[in-house]
Amino acid sequence: MNTDNTTIMLTLRNDFHNTETRVRASRLRDNCYAVATRVWSRACGRLCGMGDCDCGSVRGPITDKTGRRYHAEQWDHESIVFEAA
Repeated sequence: MNTDNTTIMLTLRNDFHNTETRVRASRLRDNCYAVATRVWSRACGRLCGMGDCDCGSVRGPITDKTGRRYHAEQWDHESIVFEAA
């Protein structure tokens, strides 16, 4: 059990395929977390593994275990930053 709040689990959903997966996100500051792009890519593959599908992989809310919603704030080649909505 994580008691120091340095990481959280985010649930990603694809409402088109009715799938979901979880990723561990590292805390950057209050209500702001980062996920490595390779972790994000693997998660998107679990949400939609079809090469010819245009669903966009994450088609639904991104939430933590309490139901708080997050949105992608910043993308770069190393990580994706999420902030609480």
